[in-house]
Amino acid sequence: GAAETDYARRYRAGQDLPAVLSRWGGTLPPSRVHVVTCPPPDADPRVLWERFAGGLGVDPGRFPAAGPGAANTSLGTTEVDLLRRVNVALAKRLVQPEYGRVVKQLYAQEILPARRSARPVVPAEMHDDLVVVGERWAKEIDKAGYAVHGDLASLVPVAPTEPGPHPDDVDPRDVLDSATAATAELLVEVQRRGAA
Repeated sequence: GAAETDYARRYRAGQDLPAVLSRWGGTLPPSRVHVVTCPPPDADPRVLWERFAGGLGVDPGRFPAAGPGAANTSLGTTEVDLLRRVNVALAKRLVQPEYGRVVKQLYAQEILPARRSARPVVPAEMHDDLVVVGERWAKEIDKAGYAVHGDLASLVPVAPTEPGPHPDDVDPRDVLDSATAATAELLVEVQRRGAA
């Protein structure tokens, strides 16, 4: 077969959901380990919140700001590439909780989603392998007896109807445009929050 792409190599190195659940669950009974699956991209935004609230054991209607009307934002391929580059440039200079507050919440969830490049899709050469991985994960999670909120079948990728840009093949000009717009927005936000 073809040589594994950088993206595929990075993905495989960091992904083993059953192993993560086992580590995080530690000595807890499996019924106390909650797995929340993401609904399809076209689902009502409330579905994810309802699943998450179910895992917490709270009524999703008690927190309307986090539920109905809240959008499930995701990044386009260009913004994912930009965020990867920013993380490399940060070189761990921001650590938790500041990293989560500044990079994840402000930059990745508020500023970058304003730019809408093509939605990331599973690269064609990875699809068949990831179907096998997703099916294994679903079986192992089901067998472990974890509390699942949602459908384990959603761990198995669906072939995209149209091929999208490969995560390693982002046009540098698009990244530059996105970085320029994001930097301008970040500067406005810094000034607005009185941090300048």
